[in-house]
Amino acid sequence: MGFRTDWNALVARIDGLASGGMFVVQATDAVGSDFYGIINAQLLPTAARIFQALVEFQNAHENALPPAARGALFEFLKKQERFFSDGRAMGFAGLQAMVALLLSIKTEVSYFLADSEFAAHRLVERAFAHLKRSIVVDPELAARWRSAFETHETHCERLGAVHLLGHGLWGFKASAIGGATDLVLGEPLSSTDRIETAAEALVLTEWKRLQDEAALPEMITSARKQAEKYAGGVLGGTELRSYRYIVIVSGRDVQVPADEVQGGVTYRHINVPVIPRAPSAYARSSDGS
Repeated sequence: MGFRTDWNALVARIDGLASGGMFVVQATDAVGSDFYGIINAQLLPTAARIFQALVEFQNAHENALPPAARGALFEFLKKQERFFSDGRAMGFAGLQAMVALLLSIKTEVSYFLADSEFAAHRLVERAFAHLKRSIVVDPELAARWRSAFETHETHCERLGAVHLLGHGLWGFKASAIGGATDLVLGEPLSSTDRIETAAEALVLTEWKRLQDEAALPEMITSARKQAEKYAGGVLGGTELRSYRYIVIVSGRDVQVPADEVQGGVTYRHINVPVIPRAPSAYARSSDGS
């Protein structure tokens, strides 16, 4: 399962413990004591098991979690491990402390998991994975991309923009003066009112048509300089600000550089080959042959 599904299950366990604890505390106020010892026998061991489940959640999803959520959870588990495991927390005071701590980390991690930037980045990754696989298996789509590649760079970026929109993403490129230009219409984007009703996020992409593999380093540098002209944030809250995508459309597959981070922005390099290797070739390369 994905980390959001697992996290929702943990949130339900924490909320259930908090509700049960509140019921016991209210009932105890009425009768004067925890007559059956429910707190020590049931609720505190449940809290300890939830803490262990948080540890398992972190281990299972560490690489997939947004950095802020991962950092908050790591610090909490490191700081509170002894408290939840040494067995010294007892009675009302122990229950109060454990529930309060679990509710606090639930709130903090849930806030970071709601990060719209992280969600938008995942949408972009899915959109490009879908595009590359579709070109492999869909002959008609592959033919359209080959035609665009053979015709002009702008034809590639228009096709790409339409594909991104199918995934809820509105693509744009940086203009010469640091503004934003629509990839399909070629017009400046000055208002996001109509865009917000159609897309989850605005994404800066620089599309380049690579006809000579020897020109790849120079092309990457040129695309980076163009992307850097954009004055980030001019399009408002729906914009994916922490990532910019340099898309190299090529005939055959090419090896693009790893991500580069500059000024808090990650420049992601993606290759979209219009004549990709056959699936059997992918299989041979993946097994070392």
